[in-house]
Amino acid sequence: SILACCLSYCLFVVDWKELLHHVGLLCALSSVQTQCAPFFKIWHAVPARNFSEVPIGVSFAGFLASVVWTVYGRSVSNPYVHWPYALCTVAAALQILLFLVFDRKWPPTATT
Repeated sequence: SILACCLSYCLFVVDWKELLHHVGLLCALSSVQTQCAPFFKIWHAVPARNFSEVPIGVSFAGFLASVVWTVYGRSVSNPYVHWPYALCTVAAALQILLFLVFDRKWPPTATT
């Protein structure tokens, strides 16, 4: 039904500039939502200090990708790319920081 609503909106909108603005906002919100998804697991991991279920690799890869997209969005002066991914960069950095601060097993200790 969401697809049908979007399609009908696209077909009956007269102002294409407004349509592109709305599509840009939807894409930006989708990007931020995707990057912030690991926060749900972090929310439960911090009190328990158990980060075994937290996808830290996804957060790190998201951080690197967000930095690249932020730089690209800034270089082409596209606010629909720059601002959401700047926010995603901050979110991913916060996820990594929380992992490093609250994970009991970090840093790994050398066993002899």
